[in-house]
Amino acid sequence: MDFADLAELIRAVHSVVIDMPRRLRRRHDNVIDIVAAIVEEVHPAIVRDRHGLLRTPAAAFSVTQRDQIVDVAVDHGHVTAYATFFPQSAGTAAHWAAWLAEHTRDALAERHITVLLS
Repeated sequence: MDFADLAELIRAVHSVVIDMPRRLRRRHDNVIDIVAAIVEEVHPAIVRDRHGLLRTPAAAFSVTQRDQIVDVAVDHGHVTAYATFFPQSAGTAAHWAAWLAEHTRDALAERHITVLLS
């Protein structure tokens, strides 16, 4: 396991968030919302406690768009790096967390990095 793998995973999530205004347009009645997302660093222990993780992740940050917040915990096992996407609320935030995970997988696949989404 190489720490460069963690950096690559973090960069992939950030690239999805940066590209989000072009990819993710939300419709509210007759208005199309193209609000850029915000990425904020979160202390890993806060994410551990908030989501009941057994260990403190190597890195953590939150992605916010409008009132939807997704915490992202990045960590590593013996041979793999992984990110876990936690919505802070139910409903559309859960759908948005899945959207972020899927697009992060796609961003890594474009870089020829083997990815498993579970």
